[in-house]
Amino acid sequence: MKTAAFVAALLTAAAPTAFAAHMESVPTPPKTIVGTIQPNQMRASQVIGMDVYGKYNQKIGSVQDIILNRNGTVAAVVFSANGKNVALPLKDFNASHNRLTLTNITKQQVDAAAEYHLTDKNTGAGTTGSPLHGGQLGSGK
Repeated sequence: MKTAAFVAALLTAAAPTAFAAHMESVPTPPKTIVGTIQPNQMRASQVIGMDVYGKYNQKIGSVQDIILNRNGTVAAVVFSANGKNVALPLKDFNASHNRLTLTNITKQQVDAAAEYHLTDKNTGAGTTGSPLHGGQLGSGK
């Protein structure tokens, strides 16, 4: 009987500590960005489909997609040009008046550029949604 009383007393004494430990493990909500989109910012949903013009104001094509690195930075802007996709870094574009203009690249240079594939048959990249919580491309994790 003394053992049962001792265990009961021990559990009663440990309960507040266990409860406090549980309360400390509850995650805090993430800090969100508060405000409104700024004049020097663009929404990706508005950029996709936007016309792309070359250095000499020649229409080249339209934006097909925006490729992001895992850290959230823009890796490339993919646009269609003469039936192929071409990818260039964001720094090569200037955005104004609902269109993107290539700052120092001509239509002829884009025509000669290598094609960019939005899917990779070897890894599965681009064929499914990106993992929300890590994982490796094509692993299904």
